[in-house]
Amino acid sequence: MAPSSSLLRVSALALLGCVSTASAAIASTTWTCSFKGVGKDPYIPSSVTLVIDEAKLTGTVYDALIAAKHAGPIGAKISRRDGKSWTILWEVEVPFSRNRTSQADYRVILTHTTGRASMRADVPGNIEPSMGKGQCRRAN
Repeated sequence: MAPSSSLLRVSALALLGCVSTASAAIASTTWTCSFKGVGKDPYIPSSVTLVIDEAKLTGTVYDALIAAKHAGPIGAKISRRDGKSWTILWEVEVPFSRNRTSQADYRVILTHTTGRASMRADVPGNIEPSMGKGQCRRAN
């Protein structure tokens, strides 16, 4: 084998290693988001941290309501809406009324090209869903 073909093979393997390492590094993205609910809605948290694994379409979410019930972030389901946005879904037990709790279903639509986001919380027992809009930025 000629020395130049060995060098070419080693270079190609090194390049493939760099590409695969870079792919693994960008597979998970952390977003810090600020939301504002309509009125004084207690179910729209003002700050949310999302970690999205684009390769596996899974992630985690953490906010003040989650912190009240769990020691850390909880799992979230991710789906691609189009080339510009994701839907992020999770459930968490939230305080309701008279020392009762309710299981709330959360949905965030995040446009990753602009960082704009909307949040909806469906809390059984509430007549209307809680809604909010926000802005997210990549933390990594």
